[in-house]
Amino acid sequence: MIKVKDSNTKHCRIDQRSIGMAIKQQKDEGKRHILADSECKGLRLVINNKSASWTYAYRRRGFADGGKRWPQRTLKLGDLKQLSPANARYQAENIKAEVRQGRDPAAEQRKKAAEYQLELERKKTCFDLAGSYIATQLSADTKHNKNEAANLRKALEEIAVSQLE
Repeated sequence: MIKVKDSNTKHCRIDQRSIGMAIKQQKDEGKRHILADSECKGLRLVINNKSASWTYAYRRRGFADGGKRWPQRTLKLGDLKQLSPANARYQAENIKAEVRQGRDPAAEQRKKAAEYQLELERKKTCFDLAGSYIATQLSADTKHNKNEAANLRKALEEIAVSQLE
């Protein structure tokens, strides 16, 4: 049984048959379709032109400081090629368990991503940093900017710090 909430969201038990039908409809209409799973509330399959990804929306228990409910968070679990409907439900249940324990998986995921980006920034060499400086600050094709960029590269080569981290 498929319940239609709005024009592109369908509430049903997500299986291979409903996924196939939604992909066909998306190709025919050319707009995004969303399948909401009736077995696992918050689990959705978002089907776009070139991709289809599993998302899970949840809300932390209790109330925030102002007496309002916590905002809804959405996590991307993976794409359709990586996860079957059963695996997506399993991951959603794991997230539900984390939320019941008082953790916020979306905040933890953002924190890990920020730490990863910071680690990548730390690993950049002086030459990489000079290249990004040249691209952002010296992007105008003037004689002065070209000379300054060439001088910066030459200075790094001369003092042999271009490979230092």
